[in-house]
Amino acid sequence: MTITEFADGRIVTHDIADPTLNDVDTGKSLVHRSRFHVTDWPSSVEGEVVFDTSGQLFMAVFPGDQSPYGLVEYPGLLLSVSGHAGVTMDSSTFVYTSFALNGTATDLCAALASE
Repeated sequence: MTITEFADGRIVTHDIADPTLNDVDTGKSLVHRSRFHVTDWPSSVEGEVVFDTSGQLFMAVFPGDQSPYGLVEYPGLLLSVSGHAGVTMDSSTFVYTSFALNGTATDLCAALASE
């Protein structure tokens, strides 16, 4: 992983990884092919951070967050996001307040739970 921080507040992350995700209940596992570029920066709105992602990555999305499917309920989601996503986060609560996706999002928890 390479992380570069710029004087204007932008942080750029590049990563190539193949993590193995496991479901301890079903014993099922899968290898996630992660290849992504993320840029985040403070928004012009006080207390917001904007994330711009491209490629394929997995994202944990918690109850109360916005997701490509709308508001997330308990217990949350683990998504494989492919394409281009724009996410806004409240920097004090870490809640995703908006989530736009031009691509696909796959529920990895559902994929791991199926037998």
